[in-house]
Amino acid sequence: MFCRHKKYDFDVLHLQDNLKTRSVQGSVIVLFSQILRVIFKTGGVMVLARLLEPEDFGLVAMAMAFVLFGYTLKDAQLTAATVQRPHITHEQVSVLFWVNTGLGVLICILLALAAPFIAQFYNNPRLLLVVIALGGGIVIDGLGVQHGALLKRQMRYFEISMINFFAMAFSVLLAIGMAWMGMGYWSLVALTISQSLVLLLGSWLITGWYPGWPRDFRSAVPLLKFGWTLTLAQLIGEIRKSCVNALLGYVKGPIVLGYYSRAQMLFELPIQQLTWPLSSLAVSAMSRAVGDPARYRRAYLAGIEQLSFVMVPIFAVLIVYAHESVLLFLGEKWNHVVPIFVILAFNGFVVPFLVSSYWLFVSQNRGVEYLKFQLAGTIIFILLLAIGIIW
Repeated sequence: MFCRHKKYDFDVLHLQDNLKTRSVQGSVIVLFSQILRVIFKTGGVMVLARLLEPEDFGLVAMAMAFVLFGYTLKDAQLTAATVQRPHITHEQVSVLFWVNTGLGVLICILLALAAPFIAQFYNNPRLLLVVIALGGGIVIDGLGVQHGALLKRQMRYFEISMINFFAMAFSVLLAIGMAWMGMGYWSLVALTISQSLVLLLGSWLITGWYPGWPRDFRSAVPLLKFGWTLTLAQLIGEIRKSCVNALLGYVKGPIVLGYYSRAQMLFELPIQQLTWPLSSLAVSAMSRAVGDPARYRRAYLAGIEQLSFVMVPIFAVLIVYAHESVLLFLGEKWNHVVPIFVILAFNGFVVPFLVSSYWLFVSQNRGVEYLKFQLAGTIIFILLLAIGIIW
């Protein structure tokens, strides 16, 4: 199957003629689909919080403190390379596909080998199989990375939104069913893996592109360099979250980490469901307009205005009604989440500015500067974490 490929049009020059119209249409589609996803996922969060215990969430958070590095590395930010470049070939994308796939397999093997040590680190043998299972999900993710990137490159936002919605809906329903049957933390593991599987199948079917064998590595070297620079920057950013989860799990155990992970989940829910999809739209539009300063400026300002318009009111309401929000989303047994969530939610007011900085770096192919930006922020964060962890 990999030796033959359907003829695929990688050209994006035609998108520049109606860039503003496509961006506006894309914004409407993304926003509407994300509202549906938020409603559906919020319902799933509410049900799972009542079916599962804090310890179940804490166990998975312990594993994810290490597995998240694998999800970051397997992507290698080669999606950004595919989206950002004005010209790209079938041979180049095929190389990137096999790099993503190979990294996914390698990371899965490394996690399987590290699983006994991770379980020993936490002194919790249940983590052994959890880490191995989540590592398998990384292989599935790697197989669909480039297909998702091609959809973003062509600004096919309706198809992207439909795939993401059905993947999320299927995984949430599966997790709820497993939790109702008493399968505990395994329902959360299935949530992650099943979502990756549906995304993989959907992106392959809708894209219609099939990779060839990796023959021309030399032509893909600039893309690989760009992707790895962004990967290192993203990996440094993931260290911040992993340090919190690893230290809290080690010092306080799965129950306390379960409370923190749910507060973090509530904080990230509007960001993941609204901010990052709009980011994909903004990066695509700005990458197509990078040669026109006036159009580029308009695309950036439109993106950050949309983000601020959506995010600031959401977090303002969540802060004022923090107790009611936690009670609604999670239930009465999660009262300890409220003060943690309030502190985290204040960060929501600066999210549009932090996220938009990523658009600028990626669309202008300034990976090295983005790496320095992430490194400085992470150093400051770890210093503050070292001071605050004693409390």
